[in-house]
Amino acid sequence: MDIQPSAQPLRVVLGEWQTEEAFHPSLTAPVTLIPALGLGDDELAPLLEDADVLLSRRFTAGMASRATRLRLILTPGAGTNEIDFNAVPEGAAVCNVYGHESGIAEYVFMTMLALQRDLLHMDRRFRRGDWSDRARGPQRELRGSTLGIIGLGRIGSELARRATVFGMRVVAATRSPDPARREELGLAFLGGMNDLHAVLADADFVVLCVRLQHDTIGLIGRAELQAMKPTAHLINVARGAVADEGALYEALRERWIAGAAIDVWYRYP
Repeated sequence: MDIQPSAQPLRVVLGEWQTEEAFHPSLTAPVTLIPALGLGDDELAPLLEDADVLLSRRFTAGMASRATRLRLILTPGAGTNEIDFNAVPEGAAVCNVYGHESGIAEYVFMTMLALQRDLLHMDRRFRRGDWSDRARGPQRELRGSTLGIIGLGRIGSELARRATVFGMRVVAATRSPDPARREELGLAFLGGMNDLHAVLADADFVVLCVRLQHDTIGLIGRAELQAMKPTAHLINVARGAVADEGALYEALRERWIAGAAIDVWYRYP
């Protein structure tokens, strides 16, 4: 789609963390960049009056009333759950972004390695001059442990590929399980969402990769957390609301699970 309305530079409102410096190396046409990071809806709306493009995870009816010129809403991620599609102006397109599965997979493995080796606590002990870590027994490895992936899309598939390199056993639950997919990724088990509890009970690390929609809100609740091993860790790279906040707090407080790594949150400032 050609979103250039005239010979004038496109006016792009940056409602996300991206900066002008981050954009300029990849720009191939003149644009006017309008930083709007951290603005509330009421503050952001006036900036849309003469904007051609909005870069933001959210779009509301209040924004739409001022966005008469808008041609493109670009959300910097795969999820579009904060876009009110009924409010999108006529003729405007909504685009999401893929290709970040490699970076997210790297984040997950960084997190698993840190958790498996107790890296953060080790660092704190060393900074206090406590070298007793050497007496804590043998170090654990990712090799031979089981990775449970919930949602086998682009991110989940990339995780599965990398896990085999680390010598991990991989089990997964996804909406549409495919035997050919299981064979391709070398999974020990691939089931549907009705097999969720079996995957949770089997895994040493559970990674949430599902999109947020009506049937995945609160997908991981008390029963699911209690189904996990007490030595297992939960890693959420999906959306905060996929794991029930109260249930997760209770699980950590009562030590139903060993810990959690949260890349996404429930309420952002």
